[in-house]
Amino acid sequence: MKQKELSELLGVSTRTLSDWKKSTKRANLVKLLSALDYTSAKILLESNSDETYLRVLENENFFDNQIDFEKQLYPLMLGETKKWKRFALNKKLPSHIRQRSAYIYTLVTKRKLDVIPEVKDIPLFHKNPSLSGDGFVRLYGLKNGIDMGRFTQYKVKGTF
Repeated sequence: MKQKELSELLGVSTRTLSDWKKSTKRANLVKLLSALDYTSAKILLESNSDETYLRVLENENFFDNQIDFEKQLYPLMLGETKKWKRFALNKKLPSHIRQRSAYIYTLVTKRKLDVIPEVKDIPLFHKNPSLSGDGFVRLYGLKNGIDMGRFTQYKVKGTF
């Protein structure tokens, strides 16, 4: 990756980036990012933002097919669990987002959250009409959950 692309990704000037290369702690970060291509580094840096999680939870506005939705969801499920809990307990968010977030948190951590479903039969993915899922789905008032076969495959192989 070029110096200009690195400075754009990190939001610093090229001069600051040169100074970072001299310090031992930040030199490893610069070395790591420069080993990646620009698009991969950008995806990695943006993958843990709150907007990414909310995009998955509000999938009606962002996804048209289930495979694209799952490609975005599964890496997040294997990552930070605190964000799922924070979104589930946030009273300012709409009920369907809180219900979906509580389901994912409980599925990943096996810990129940006290989220009372205000709306029933909300699908996890908006275009999936089938009734399916485990007890966690019913607990949070959802219509269906994730495909455990595909999720297990993703966990084991890292791909679909």
